[in-house]
Amino acid sequence: MLRLILECHSEISCFDEMQSYRVLSAREHEGEITGQLVGFKIPRFAEQLDHPQPYDYGLTETPARFYRGQKVLFMVRDLRDTVASMLKLRGNKSWLEDWAVPILRHKAGQEIEFAQRWRKELALCEKSMSLAAFGALYWAYKNEALLRYVQQRYAVLPISYESLVTSPRAELGRVCRWLGVDFQEALLDHPQQAHGELYESGLAVGGTDPKRRIDVASIGQWRAWLNPADERLASEIAGPIENQIAPLLATR
Repeated sequence: MLRLILECHSEISCFDEMQSYRVLSAREHEGEITGQLVGFKIPRFAEQLDHPQPYDYGLTETPARFYRGQKVLFMVRDLRDTVASMLKLRGNKSWLEDWAVPILRHKAGQEIEFAQRWRKELALCEKSMSLAAFGALYWAYKNEALLRYVQQRYAVLPISYESLVTSPRAELGRVCRWLGVDFQEALLDHPQQAHGELYESGLAVGGTDPKRRIDVASIGQWRAWLNPADERLASEIAGPIENQIAPLLATR
């Protein structure tokens, strides 16, 4: 959603995931960029800005170190609602089964540091075999990177998904100030704008509908997807990270 919103600004061009990883890997920018600022949506590398060779399970593009101090917008969404979205998004199975679980198991098998850091959480996931537990671990290891970036004094702006959808004008104004551009009303009207990188269905990556206005309908959706046991597991696995991030999101 943030990609769809930002590319409505006259001074910003954005790449979604269909193009971001390829462009960063091959440096094929020429002819594709029209705005003054360029944004890359890269959730698969969100936790690897400080890695010399970012990679992700199932992704063929592996760009060499591409982050050199550029400004970063780091979106954080409620843990439980994020897990619910992973359960809701369907491919052959849920997104959790198709992607998150294989990614976590691959990393545990290939990266000693990852396996050691998340040893207890991985064991809890495998013992419970709860998809929600795997989703919480995926959320935790991705979002823990924000704490690391802040500690390393990266140029990162934490953004609360909930703040964005409940107070879009204020939150987007804050984003514009951070990026050094003027706020434009078009940012609040992305459904009326043309967008690239859409599937034949008209949806963007992640099942995002470009014609859907900014709304709060997805806040609290976890109640329809998580049972009490899943909620407890998610909190046990990712709650400590969520608590550490909360003050960053409250800072304005």
